Amino acid sequence: MVRGKYLRERKAIRTRRRIRFIALILILLTAYKIVFNSYSLYESQAVSTADVDVAFFMLKDEYQTENIQLENMVPGDSREINFTLSNYLSERDPETSEIIDTVVTETDMEYTLKIRSTTNLPLTYRVYVDGTLKKTIVDGVDTSDDTSVATKDTHNTWFYTLYDDEKDIEVLHNVTMMHTYKIEIDFPAEFTNVKYQNIIEAVEISIDGRQIID
Repeated sequence: MVRGKYLRERKAIRTRRRIRFIALILILLTAYKIVFNSYSLYESQAVSTADVDVAFFMLKDEYQTENIQLENMVPGDSREINFTLSNYLSERDPETSEIIDTVVTETDMEYTLKIRSTTNLPLTYRVYVDGTLKKTIVDGVDTSDDTSVATKDTHNTWFYTLYDDEKDIEVLHNVTMMHTYKIEIDFPAEFTNVKYQNIIEAVEISIDGRQIID
């Protein structure tokens, strides 16, 4: 009787050990699959690009903004935002695309430009104005002087100020003008980590145009 009870207990212990071992193997396989799939997702999407083109027209007193969502950015990915600002608007023939008429602002104007981004991903930003590199921001730090560009808005939300005109830019009336801007965005490959998965970064472009009244 005692021996039979002992054998049954030994068998129960071995069974529990087998169950725990199988459960451990299943947990490890599941964890491996999750991590492997996440890294495979990063690798498969790293070559994707989604460039954006935006046009602003400054013909009157007006505050204009454009919010651009940078979805599905992954380590090794790059994006580019191109936008122009002009003081004229051309009407084109829908069939030939030839310019039919051009409307130019009738008064001298001035504008200020601000570019901000959210702080969700460790991205590198390069801002070009008319083909000249003006700012390089690496994970929220201006590389020209190693200062942080993090700021808060009126709702206490953190942003990175990528570019902010220090003074108004004047635009003469009846003279066509266009400035070109480019924002290059890189997600460094070394930040391959599942914690960055499904996080959306956004860039906000704000232009404040005003007529100059003598």
